[in-house]
Amino acid sequence: GRRPAARSAPAAPRLVLGGAGDYFQVEKNSQSRAELRVDGLDRGEPVTRFVFELRRESPAKVDFWTALARRENLDFSNYRGFVFEARASRSMRFWLQFRTGGGRLESAFQHSFLAGENWRRIAIPFAGFYRLYGAETTPDLKKISAFFFTIDNGNAHAGTRGEISLRAIGLY
Repeated sequence: GRRPAARSAPAAPRLVLGGAGDYFQVEKNSQSRAELRVDGLDRGEPVTRFVFELRRESPAKVDFWTALARRENLDFSNYRGFVFEARASRSMRFWLQFRTGGGRLESAFQHSFLAGENWRRIAIPFAGFYRLYGAETTPDLKKISAFFFTIDNGNAHAGTRGEISLRAIGLY
């Protein structure tokens, strides 16, 4: 049988995503704060730094979020999953989410990961993601419409602030 993905974590991505300073856009609810910086482009070793503070819109609106977003039609069907290196200002849980299709046919899939104060390589197989919404129970990896690194009211509380750094983001 196949070994669990955690034990067969790849050494490096087969395809690198996000090698440019403008690869990701910041998305957030209106009251939250977020800022994106990319360092190391001159050395060809970009580090994406995302500084955030989560804030509730109002007592009635429970959803709040900040995200690094890439909205692009992509084909991930030749790969097994995402792999990247991450560290955070303190130990925090984040989501990696991807979406397939579009409009009323959009489906979203999500998996959490823990980033700590030291750099750590994280590999998440597509098979490990669970469906958030949408008709598709198994993602059509040929029809990726977006992916996000996000922190929200599902894994943090209002007032949470911090920073996550990402590098060598890719697919294996």
